[in-house]
Amino acid sequence: MSNYPEGVTGNEPQIAGYAHDTEIEDDREVCCNNDECKAFEQYSEQTVYVSQYGSRYEMNEEWEWTCPYCESHNSFSRSWDPADDVEYEPDFD
Repeated sequence: MSNYPEGVTGNEPQIAGYAHDTEIEDDREVCCNNDECKAFEQYSEQTVYVSQYGSRYEMNEEWEWTCPYCESHNSFSRSWDPADDVEYEPDFD
């Protein structure tokens, strides 16, 4: 017997939480942050190490990559509310 309404299992991410702790390598458009590099602020596709972690209330993402020109270590991070990623929002008007 379940305390949830019919058709709801409790395993839905809105109830159980999001399983967002992931680490991947992905190709992303990034630029070098070293102002002495010839590729400074020039975007190109690089393989980036991406780490995502968080909860159903806040997600964090960190990117790390090495510039192929100057070998400088670069990083980028951001946070957001997963609820803002919802594709469908009911119209209550």
